[in-house]
Amino acid sequence: LYFQDIETKEIVKESRLIDSKNLLKNPYEELLNMLINGPENQSFQGVIPNDTKINDIKIEKNVTTVNFSEEFIKNVNDDIQKRNVIESIVKTLTELTEVNGVKILINGNEVDGFIDVGLDFKQVFTREMFEI
Repeated sequence: LYFQDIETKEIVKESRLIDSKNLLKNPYEELLNMLINGPENQSFQGVIPNDTKINDIKIEKNVTTVNFSEEFIKNVNDDIQKRNVIESIVKTLTELTEVNGVKILINGNEVDGFIDVGLDFKQVFTREMFEI
């Protein structure tokens, strides 16, 4: 799981033990719900707005498509959070070997998303996009 460091605002990894029964049912939704619920480490903070709903999740050809409610984009306020919310999701989901990319929909639609910071939701986001 990847969260934002409160001080540096960088995305950092938080390792956790996760019940494999929960991961077997729907690993993508389980991981995203954990991101929404926030970190255990008090030095980190979640970047996905708490009121965000996951409408559905699909995986096809190693790309996970996540369909969020509109709160996902309405309640992300600044440029750092815009980049970090995408980075957090992409890095978390691509930890799974079958996921190479993440596509984000809002209420089932492709939208511009955070195009003002170069993050157009019409593209597939990959881990490499966030490597320095």
